[in-house]
Amino acid sequence: MLEYRILTKEDIDNIDELDIIRTKSFNLKEQSNYYLDNLKSGKMVGIELLLDNIIIGGAYIYVSPNTYSLVIERIFITEEYRHNKYASKLLEYILNNKNYFEEYYDIEINSSRVEPSNDELIKFYKENGYKGPNILNEMIRHLDYSITSHK
Repeated sequence: MLEYRILTKEDIDNIDELDIIRTKSFNLKEQSNYYLDNLKSGKMVGIELLLDNIIIGGAYIYVSPNTYSLVIERIFITEEYRHNKYASKLLEYILNNKNYFEEYYDIEINSSRVEPSNDELIKFYKENGYKGPNILNEMIRHLDYSITSHK
């Protein structure tokens, strides 16, 4: 069964585990303090994607007060679970819970932004309703105000 778990700074014990999955997903040798520090300070929120109680991926997001945007910093799925639409399902979950993030960050969100780092990611985000990339290498998806939270 597919489950999602939102991790905020109050979930300090689980934040490290999520970053281990990110490190594994990108075949990195060590964890980055950048993500851990931003999660622990509350600037970012982590989302775990679990399949049968096993973390198979996740995401790091934050809200930009300058653009009223939900920024997808990273979405990651471990290699053995890729190409099964899990990343799309995780993205859909994030966008469908914009009300939660509006409350958490105390700001109204009207779009989602991402800066894709390669052509495969550009294709992925276009398939999921994003436009661009623009001159700043951002892809943007305007969010319908009818999107409601569901957990």
